[in-house]
Amino acid sequence: MIDVTILGNTLQIPCEGEDCQQLRDSIAMLESKLEHIPDNMRNESRLILLAINICYDYLRMKQETLEFNDKFEANLLRLVEISQNSENELTI
Repeated sequence: MIDVTILGNTLQIPCEGEDCQQLRDSIAMLESKLEHIPDNMRNESRLILLAINICYDYLRMKQETLEFNDKFEANLLRLVEISQNSENELTI
């Protein structure tokens, strides 16, 4: 069980084993991102802006991962083609 206080709200979050460390890391990231949002806003507005920022980061990383995957797959196919061409040349 982890106790966390964010913007004056205290929560007890159940966790076990490795999940606890990942949860602590998530809380630290959340607190770090909150530090970059002006504290002169209402907490509700800060949390909405934070949620938008997290969703934006997620979608950007998802797109970057898909692009990386496409490039990796294309390179892999080129290597397979080169390998097959090399085998064909050796058997001729």
